[in-house]
Amino acid sequence: MEFDEAKRLLDEINSALSEFDPVLKEKARDILLATAFGTCQENGNPSEHDEDRRELRPNGEVRTPSFSRLIKLWPPKTQAESTLLCAYYFQEVLGFQTVTGNKITRTLKKHDLAMTNVTRAAMNNIEATPPRMKKVGKIGNTDRSHSAYALTSAGLEYAQNKLLGLD
Repeated sequence: MEFDEAKRLLDEINSALSEFDPVLKEKARDILLATAFGTCQENGNPSEHDEDRRELRPNGEVRTPSFSRLIKLWPPKTQAESTLLCAYYFQEVLGFQTVTGNKITRTLKKHDLAMTNVTRAAMNNIEATPPRMKKVGKIGNTDRSHSAYALTSAGLEYAQNKLLGLD
């Protein structure tokens, strides 16, 4: 695909997205980008639609554990735990490098886990000793940028222990 054609497609996508409700905009963007370019273009991260990727099934099929299944293994008691579990899901299960606070909030809401302040919940994990999460910057343009977070090795270990029932 030539540069001019790709730019034209991106301009059409951006124009179409301006009509969408903010909640649906990200999903619509992923669908339009996948249709136009054959892949999800979210910071080099796998698509949320790749949920059926990693878990080995008895018949040899590979599937990813769902977020609902992780909630059953580790029902979070605090908003900080909910945030950490959600970051674990996106980073370790789906293979994202980072996750935005907006994506955490939407995912938790979708699974009926209330979130009043994802920034404060993330800060609780950042301020833990040792830190379980780190803020890695902002994603998006300056008008609509969202804080991006990633698990630390301590956060990864903490979440894995909780999921195994060790903590």
